[in-house]
Amino acid sequence: AAEDASSTSSSLLDDPVCEVANRLFATGRVLSGHVVALEAAAEHATRAGAIKAAMLPVAGAFHTRLMRPAARALRAALASAELRAPKIPVYSNVTGKPFPFDKSTQEVKELLARQLVEPVLWQETLEALVAAANSSSSSSSSSSSTSSSSSSSSSSSSSIPFVEAGPGGGQIRSMMKRVDGAAWKRTAVVSPAE
Repeated sequence: AAEDASSTSSSLLDDPVCEVANRLFATGRVLSGHVVALEAAAEHATRAGAIKAAMLPVAGAFHTRLMRPAARALRAALASAELRAPKIPVYSNVTGKPFPFDKSTQEVKELLARQLVEPVLWQETLEALVAAANSSSSSSSSSSSTSSSSSSSSSSSSSIPFVEAGPGGGQIRSMMKRVDGAAWKRTAVVSPAE
């Protein structure tokens, strides 16, 4: 749909942008770009049988090439910033993996800038978190046979809970339901008192 929308609206814009901004789960994507291209994509998606195609009220075309000026500004700001390794793994939305603080902080800074112009890999990040929980659960198991069988399982076999914290909670839990049903059952939402 994104490609169709870009070609459909090319007469209205010289270079219409309609790109995947968020990979939520296997059948869920969020597009971002020029409004005219997004409207065309929503129309194409609806005709193709999409369950939902709605415009979201956002302030910019985040996670697309339209954010390149902001990415340049962020790179400049990060150049003089001192980064320290976190005490727990922090996952990059560009790679779906923990930031590589064991390497150079320059690579971490580059990933931070890239997140403005590249899709958010929610699905891959949630899969990596479930795999890490399964691995942690397996490594603490006293039986090696239990360990090998749980780590090779495609479904979540860990008992480690997941907690989504923040206002308006439930978005990540909703994605988790579509990524890993067993992990979803162990996902709690904690919202601050209002």
